[in-house]
Amino acid sequence: MLSLANVSVKFVIGKADTGNKIASHSWNMVNLGGYWFNLNVTWDDPIPDVRGRIR
Repeated sequence: MLSLANVSVKFVIGKADTGNKIASHSWNMVNLGGYWFNLNVTWDDPIPDVRGRIR
């Protein structure tokens, strides 16, 4: 949908620590106003519950 809206987007494949194990995971990076942001709609963790940490 972002591509259709002419927003630059990348699909990232990697690993994530679930707290119990390291699991395969994927997310997007989007370019807004010249800055790249990680966008994780799978886990939806927009606000760190511990300063400086996003899980």
